[in-house]
Amino acid sequence: MADGYVWTVATPESQGMDSAVLDAMRDELAARNTKTLLVIRNDRIVYEWYGEDFDSGTKHYSASLAKAVVGAMSLALAMNDGLIPPWEPASKQIPAWRDDPQKSKITIRHLATHTSGIQDAHQEGVDHMELPGWMGKFWRREPDPFSVSVHEAPVIFERGTQYHYSSPGRAPLPLR
Repeated sequence: MADGYVWTVATPESQGMDSAVLDAMRDELAARNTKTLLVIRNDRIVYEWYGEDFDSGTKHYSASLAKAVVGAMSLALAMNDGLIPPWEPASKQIPAWRDDPQKSKITIRHLATHTSGIQDAHQEGVDHMELPGWMGKFWRREPDPFSVSVHEAPVIFERGTQYHYSSPGRAPLPLR
């Protein structure tokens, strides 16, 4: 409650949403180890849920949330100002990709929507810092995530053909 602001609470139905659908989403997220869920519509809290050992005051590691909030908003502003068109080849901003037969075809939109084809730095059951090769280097910042993404992360499918969440696929977005 910064500066005394208090959110208004409303039922999902009063805001055109379905409680049963939100409950199903909560169940699915809980099964994936999500700890909190907050849905706001029309400036009203319509759904709030906390997993075991969490409540509204629990500090939570933000992980990829920062990427979504900061990166997406920065990209949206740059696109709105006409500085970076979504259809522009990313290689215009990333010279190392200009002669690469796959990466030269990746657009800003592909990077922003996880459709670039760039492999994620993840292996089930392996801590990020313990990952082998380029994946571990990405998380350990050896030398930095941008460089590893640009020079080492492989393309595993043709851009634009499927969705594949990829932290290295977002890291090269030209927002520096």
